[in-house]
Amino acid sequence: MNILVVLIVFGVLVGIHEFGHFLMAKREGFKVERFSIGFGPSIYNFQYKETRFSIGIIPFGGYVKVAGLFEEESGYIFGSPFARLKVVLGGSVMNLILAIVLLTLILISGDPAQPTTTIRGLVPGLPAEAVGIKIGDKIVAVNGIQIQKWEELVSVINKNPQIEITLSIIRNNQRLEIPVVPNLDKVNNVGIIGIFPEFKKTPIIYSLYYGVIRTFSASIAIIKAVFFFVIGEGSLDLIGPVGVAQVVSRAYGAGILYLLFITALLSSNLATVNLFPLPALDGGYVIVLLYEMIFKKRPQAKILGLINFIGFAILMLFLILLSLKEIRSLF
Repeated sequence: MNILVVLIVFGVLVGIHEFGHFLMAKREGFKVERFSIGFGPSIYNFQYKETRFSIGIIPFGGYVKVAGLFEEESGYIFGSPFARLKVVLGGSVMNLILAIVLLTLILISGDPAQPTTTIRGLVPGLPAEAVGIKIGDKIVAVNGIQIQKWEELVSVINKNPQIEITLSIIRNNQRLEIPVVPNLDKVNNVGIIGIFPEFKKTPIIYSLYYGVIRTFSASIAIIKAVFFFVIGEGSLDLIGPVGVAQVVSRAYGAGILYLLFITALLSSNLATVNLFPLPALDGGYVIVLLYEMIFKKRPQAKILGLINFIGFAILMLFLILLSLKEIRSLF
């Protein structure tokens, strides 16, 4: 696992989220006392004007301490409920913006979710390179059967380990027939020939639109999964920090576009999960502020502080247990 890449991705996701809170707090006139990426003892910190910036030893999370945002934290309230609501929502908004920007860039450069049958890369020493397949070749048929999707090509190769197949390719406007025998991947028990696809590129004029659509589609998918789980009509596959780290590491191994794609999805997921109406999450604070705006009164500070403390403790315990389960599964 590439620990450095994992930490960078975690740092970017958390940092951009907390920067959203920070930016909106400054815009609304709040005093920001602390900006931290990570929890626990600081391994690095510095003071800039009124704010202490720090990096905590536990990288899975972060926080911004805003004076007057909630009474149980500062002893007083600053700003209107709507101003404080904007500060609370700022983190998720920035995560959504990051996801949109990354997905837009990916669509312009080539979308990993839309592989083509044109060859982008070859694995040295594997059959494709040995039989003379070249970067830029477009595979149009296998054993005389037309294919249009990368998944169709992979399916045929996987099903024929150590059995000769014939690839029909287009190179320089000429059609060539190239026989190849897939190697047996003993780990997955499938055939492989060692090729990587080019990805479909989207014109710039459409990329931003589809970037927005994909970002919110990912958020809606999470909300639907949780909803159907709550009503007992579906399962909920959860992964903790260790599982996320594995996903990020594998994405990095597959190439920069895959890494950006996973980072965008994680950013969208972080934005959405943070808005769930649970104590210690941004969504819990949103409920408190909406209550204040509707009923023109605030919940008691001690009660609110206790609820958030218990919620945070439960959340941390859940993440620790989930991480321990994932670590045990690695051995």
